[in-house]
Amino acid sequence: MNSPENSLYFRSSVPLERRLVESVWQLWETIGHGAISARALARHAGVPLSTLYNHFPSMEQVFLKAQEEALIETRQWCAAQLEHLSEAVTAPAPASGLGTILAALIDEWTQSQRRLAFAWREGFLLARRDPHYSLLGQGWREVWADFWKTVCDLCGAGQHGEWTSFVFEAEAALHMLSWRRVLDRACLEELCQGWAAWLTGGLVADGPWRLAARHQALASLPDLPIQDETTQHIAAAAANVVERQGMARLTHRAVAAEAGVSLGMVSNRFRTSVDLVRTAFDVIYQRLAAPVHETPAEAEADSGIKGKLPDLTGETMHLSNRLAIEELMLAVARDEALQPFAPRIRYLRGHTSGKVLRMIAGPDIAISYLDAALFSDLLSGMQRAGIDLSSKDRASVGRGHLSNVLEMLRLPATL
Repeated sequence: MNSPENSLYFRSSVPLERRLVESVWQLWETIGHGAISARALARHAGVPLSTLYNHFPSMEQVFLKAQEEALIETRQWCAAQLEHLSEAVTAPAPASGLGTILAALIDEWTQSQRRLAFAWREGFLLARRDPHYSLLGQGWREVWADFWKTVCDLCGAGQHGEWTSFVFEAEAALHMLSWRRVLDRACLEELCQGWAAWLTGGLVADGPWRLAARHQALASLPDLPIQDETTQHIAAAAANVVERQGMARLTHRAVAAEAGVSLGMVSNRFRTSVDLVRTAFDVIYQRLAAPVHETPAEAEADSGIKGKLPDLTGETMHLSNRLAIEELMLAVARDEALQPFAPRIRYLRGHTSGKVLRMIAGPDIAISYLDAALFSDLLSGMQRAGIDLSSKDRASVGRGHLSNVLEMLRLPATL
């Protein structure tokens, strides 16, 4: 059965501009920004191509309008949630209640407002790659900063609103990756309860659901084949295509051109588009985990926390790598064929940040996988928020955040 959006009634009753906006939202959710052409948008909206250009002088204007409308509806959603919470809370709730509220709001946002969630993530990428969208990128940051400041005020934790917005930024993006719905929701609850515990100054133990999900994710990892030099070169080319051109341009032909090899050679080693995504993901993830400014010998020699700070704060952020991993996460969120990547991204993250946190804590303090995931979320959200800052400013702001977080957790570190 056709959805209401595709029905003749919908097309005839909804104003043209709104129809185009909602078509952009749906295409952001289903195929991604890089795959949207004027012809595809016009066909999806059920209008002639000439009509589209009669109303908008360029595709850029269509996307700007779609982003503006998504921001408006997101503000309305935030206002509605705050109204419901305010009606229920006559006095500041205990800070421990923030975990339940955080989990409920992340789940509600990513599930019932899924198109807006995709518009938000696409808006993040657009703002990084095109200055015409920079103000909209700022608008998204302000929406969430204001929202979480108010939510935390209601929970008696207003001073932690900014950090909570960082955790929301990271965890909401991860919760868009569907794997096993009930288990995912239980794991989200454990993580958010862990965040509430952090805000009261305590590290946390692993919860049973996240441990179970982690074990299942480890068991589902494919065996990585041993790659010869040519295959490694093609894999690096696949990652380069994603970094420079986006996921929509990741084709066998594009990778062959980037690698300077024949199309047959690429197709022989990576038969399907999923195989290409898998190898691109592996390379990009490795590049993020092994900073470009360090050789292996330097990384081995520099074992102190001060040597890790530039990576923690985002001072040495490699923007193309960061955007590429965002592209890959969105691809996994929208494509069922890529769903096997979801548990790996959601439940095996925090390996590097966990190592750093253990280094900070020392041998006498236990750091759980949940602590590592929380630290990873905090760092990821912090780096996203500071992505437009200069390297120097990211270092200054990031060190301030880290010092305060470690002080809150009573961890013995001097940055």
